Amino acid sequence: MRTKNGAVLMTNTLANMGQGLALPITTLYVHQSLHKSLTTAGLVLMVWALAMMLGNYWGGRMFDEWRQQPTYYIGGSIAIFAGLLMSLWPEWPLYAGALALYGLGLGILISAINGYLAHLQKEDKEIFNDAYWMRNIGFALSTGLSGILYAVSVRWVLILTTLLVVVALVMVKITFKEVTISPIQPAKRPQYHLFSADRQTVFSILAVCWALFITWLGYEQWGSNMSIYMIANGIPVQHYSLLFTISTGEIVLLQPLVARTFRNTYHNEKMRLIMGTVFYMASYLPIIYGNTYSFFVIGITCQTFGEMILFSTAPVFLNRFATDENRATLQSLNSMATSLASAVGPVFGGWLISLIDYQLTFVVIFALHVLVIPLLLALRAHRQVT
Repeated sequence: MRTKNGAVLMTNTLANMGQGLALPITTLYVHQSLHKSLTTAGLVLMVWALAMMLGNYWGGRMFDEWRQQPTYYIGGSIAIFAGLLMSLWPEWPLYAGALALYGLGLGILISAINGYLAHLQKEDKEIFNDAYWMRNIGFALSTGLSGILYAVSVRWVLILTTLLVVVALVMVKITFKEVTISPIQPAKRPQYHLFSADRQTVFSILAVCWALFITWLGYEQWGSNMSIYMIANGIPVQHYSLLFTISTGEIVLLQPLVARTFRNTYHNEKMRLIMGTVFYMASYLPIIYGNTYSFFVIGITCQTFGEMILFSTAPVFLNRFATDENRATLQSLNSMATSLASAVGPVFGGWLISLIDYQLTFVVIFALHVLVIPLLLALRAHRQVT
């Protein structure tokens, strides 16, 4: 692991770790401690994801069109304020409202950080790969801590969630520099509107965002409805949790190797987007045709390879269509696609399962991935700004 831009990457990791702490315990806390239904708990997570999506959008636009440093501080301050509310009064309905507010602030902060990474990527070609790798290590640590601290008190989880954002803002103050516009760009930044770009650029950006949405929509089934399906097949819940330990271990060990298998060219990045989607698609075949634990291990391994390839490539690919005026905005589209999928994924999967059954639901999700492939194959190198 290289140390170039290490402090920036650590800041990104700390900001993202808040999700790994707060989200795993939300359903449990809302259902068992606040005595609300599982449907209500699902709606709380949906509102969180939608607020995060809105924050992603605002953060990208504010970074590009307004001022960079205040964007970090506004997003972080909102998240800190919401975290303090949750820590001091973790009661219903304040907890649900504060969690949504936390998602909004965190979305703004993360989009602004991603915009900064997009500018650094012009000189540090591996920064998004390194950010993805470190972020997954952070998620593994935070999800583990979440369970340990929750056993003591939910307040400790929420306090640490807040402190992580505080430390991230301190590191922003110390480490992040004001990004300057390239001399070839106009001195005054014009507002950026996606659909004012040429058709090929719009198609390429939307195709990648659609691929991210569909793959993450499927990924949400692993984190929600898959547990019920596995238990129904006689597989203990501990074995279900072990799947994510396996996935995290594979990412930590293999991502640095996978990231450096391909050179950073348009053609290679396009092939990686397609390969990532194919691996995601293939992850459903084992669980369509088999219901023993080994099939689920094969499925999560395919899904992990798809995640490593697709989600480390998408921000780099989108950055090829960016100028200094819109890098954060384009990166926010990346985050918005996954946030929207997080919002609708569990509900969509649950609706399909109730309408048909588990296996046919996975067939439908497999088919949705198949439909993504022609869009990615149609990508053309019309504009490459790095």
